[in-house]
Amino acid sequence: MVTKLIYLLNSYIFINTRIEIASILLAEAGPNRVAEWNNFIEKMETLIVEKYNGTNLNTYKGMWKRQFKANVKKMNLSLETSPTDFWATNIVKKLKKKKVLNNGSEESSETRTDSKSTSSINYQRQLKENDYALLDERHEKIKDKWTLKLKSDKIVEDVIYKQARQYNYEHPYHSYIISLSDDDLSMFSKEDTTFEKIDENFKKMMFDRRKEKEEYWLQQSILNYLNLFVTSDVMPKIYTEADLLNAVYGFIKQSGFISETETITAIGSHSSSENKNAYRDIGSETKIERQQNAEHADLVFRHSGYEIGCVEIGLDDHGPHGTKELNEKRLKTPKMMRCFCSRIVEQFKTSPNEIKTVGIIISGNYITAKAMSFSKGSIGLVSSSQRLKMPTSINEIPRFLPPVLHLIYNCSQIIKSTKEHLEKISGIVSLGQLAPCEKKYFPPTFVISNNKKRKAPPQ
Repeated sequence: MVTKLIYLLNSYIFINTRIEIASILLAEAGPNRVAEWNNFIEKMETLIVEKYNGTNLNTYKGMWKRQFKANVKKMNLSLETSPTDFWATNIVKKLKKKKVLNNGSEESSETRTDSKSTSSINYQRQLKENDYALLDERHEKIKDKWTLKLKSDKIVEDVIYKQARQYNYEHPYHSYIISLSDDDLSMFSKEDTTFEKIDENFKKMMFDRRKEKEEYWLQQSILNYLNLFVTSDVMPKIYTEADLLNAVYGFIKQSGFISETETITAIGSHSSSENKNAYRDIGSETKIERQQNAEHADLVFRHSGYEIGCVEIGLDDHGPHGTKELNEKRLKTPKMMRCFCSRIVEQFKTSPNEIKTVGIIISGNYITAKAMSFSKGSIGLVSSSQRLKMPTSINEIPRFLPPVLHLIYNCSQIIKSTKEHLEKISGIVSLGQLAPCEKKYFPPTFVISNNKKRKAPPQ
């Protein structure tokens, strides 16, 4: 009954396309009158993506499959099968991308969030006219000043700005954030993709594991994880995010011992608060704007009050494309990471070139890490790890735990490198003259205007 209802609700998309479907089928069938599914959807690709309204992907494919078979039968065509699936290899990727850009889909059961935190489904908000004006203003400030120029003479910031200008909903591009895994990197030519070398500092890092500190952390991490299996060979059920962070991922907090930073749980980000409320002031014609809440991280790595890394944790796993994980992985965490850098640049009046920030995203028993660098221009370049699985039984520990510990160790070294850079520049004596690079404008994280209305004052 439910499947039939969904089909009826979505069947309207074929009302104005039946003639086009029939025409494409006849043209593809040719004189032999043979129809093939892959050829059909390849020709209909643009229309398929255009008509997609965010429904379940399998349901949407089934609707097109039924239209295909119904028309083949109606026109007495023969069917030919193919071992490949053009829908799975090409169409799905574009449908998922459209789904994300149109604010994604909502799971039937969302993971509970703190009332002080921003709901995961509210991160990708729609832009207003004043938001586009702010985007234009910031881009004008960095134009031809602090930018990354490719071998093809393209300016990365210009390309990102033009692309971001086309989006109706908030996207990492609005904050000049690029991920090396983005499909949109195809906007650059093959020659341009050499800018991936900007991230080589992450891939070529060599670490000295002979120090006692690192060995001790590794030993304790393994022993503490084994404690989960004292009474059973299977991991016990975890009921809260706090318990998940402490019992299963306790080695992440303890990695602060390696990076020589303090680790604090469930705290609002100072960097996020300053970034969100940067334009608040008391005016003569308008009331002061309502103060916006800072983003709350489940765990932050901090040195002398400056945040360098953060952890976002979700109790349940809804897959890599779940709404909560997708928003935290693509928007919340990268934006916080850029806020960390922006605050350091503002406070120290320094170049962001040597600053690297880290974000770790956890969904149940799966973990992903991100590193953001600012080697050239104003772009925050994000490098992402694989989505690693945590062992849930004693037999899985040898296979799954070492890669995760290796990942967290690398994250701690990135955090430590930024911490050491802060210590270095803190000792430089300033005589009032700023270096040329220190006078340049570094665009902060993009913040959509707060359109909430104030409560009316009592009469």
